[in-house]
Amino acid sequence: MNKIDIETIIKNKLENHEFKYDNSWNKFEKNIIRNKVSFKKYYYYTAAAIIIIATSLFLITNNSYTKKNIAKSIKETISNKLLKNTNEITQKTENTSTANKESKSKETSKTIQNTINKTELTYKENDNEQTNAQTNTNQPNNAKPTTIVNNEKTKISANFIANVVEGCEPFTVFFTPETTQNLEYTWIFSDGTTSHEKNPKHTFKKAGNYTVELIVKNNNSTQNLIKENYITVNTTPIATFYSTNEDNIYYFSCSTDYKNINWQINSTKISTDENFNYEFKTIGKSEITLFVENEFGCKANSSKIINIEPVFQIANAFTPDNNGNNETFAPIFENIDNYKFTLYIYDAFGKQIFKSNFDNEDWNGKINNSNNIATEGSYVWKLLIKDNSGNQLIKKGSVFLKK
Repeated sequence: MNKIDIETIIKNKLENHEFKYDNSWNKFEKNIIRNKVSFKKYYYYTAAAIIIIATSLFLITNNSYTKKNIAKSIKETISNKLLKNTNEITQKTENTSTANKESKSKETSKTIQNTINKTELTYKENDNEQTNAQTNTNQPNNAKPTTIVNNEKTKISANFIANVVEGCEPFTVFFTPETTQNLEYTWIFSDGTTSHEKNPKHTFKKAGNYTVELIVKNNNSTQNLIKENYITVNTTPIATFYSTNEDNIYYFSCSTDYKNINWQINSTKISTDENFNYEFKTIGKSEITLFVENEFGCKANSSKIINIEPVFQIANAFTPDNNGNNETFAPIFENIDNYKFTLYIYDAFGKQIFKSNFDNEDWNGKINNSNNIATEGSYVWKLLIKDNSGNQLIKKGSVFLKK
């Protein structure tokens, strides 16, 4: 219905009325203030509501595939809704000018595209945040890693190892659990002892096979592991030997149960036999050590200190009377080649009346090597003995001079 038809109808209707129709109605119609309807705010509100609903769905949904489908569906829904609203707005404003229609159409298309772009951006941001949360802790470079703890019971292990499992008594072993978790530890050893240390050090004092059990516990569970006859302790030999002495010739012997034998005197290896003889030619203390090893490779040793003195004989009286029997006084050594002596003689008043002028010189009864024979009686002697290594020893006694 156009403008001319409307005026004709109005004119015909007013012909029977008191006032006749004139063109002043056109002027009146033009002066009427019309309430222009703004449809722009309606599709803004619609788009905002759809974006809020879409964002809520993204936050609730964890599956990225589902979110992509929802985003696609929302995108299509927004497009359809806005296009539908645009068509309705276009139909209601068809009486507006062609210029206004084109302007609103461009503005509407721009709004639709912006809304769609915002929706896609929201989806991408949420999707990236979800991906980063799954693959990265999003912490600073200098931050310590964060351990994610779930509600499931943490598995624990009671497995353990020893640094060595076989040795000789007494045998010391270090035990280490497999786990690095902070747990309660209980170690049970079959020798009747226990420990609550994480890395215990334990000494098995006697030979035998020993079982070890470890019990680990946390707030959620308890595990244990038993290793039967895990530790083997072998018998350590006893290095025992015997010795006899005859004129500084010693006889040493030990048991025949040893696999390896080594005798040492003053740290010098002497023999590897079970039994051996040895003549000491030096004055003073000597150390004899026996080293032994059994079939298990267990070793032991023992030592003795022997005080060596030269073996000699000395008379308690002599007769310097020129009859050819027992004319001088001096010691007689078993091995004169190993020792030398200096002899001193003192009278009853402690006065020295004789000293050897050279090694191994006898006293002939004369005072200070003169022609005067000492009077009959008892005299004190002192003997300074030296070995070939420079070691020396002093011996004292008395002798009776008989004429």
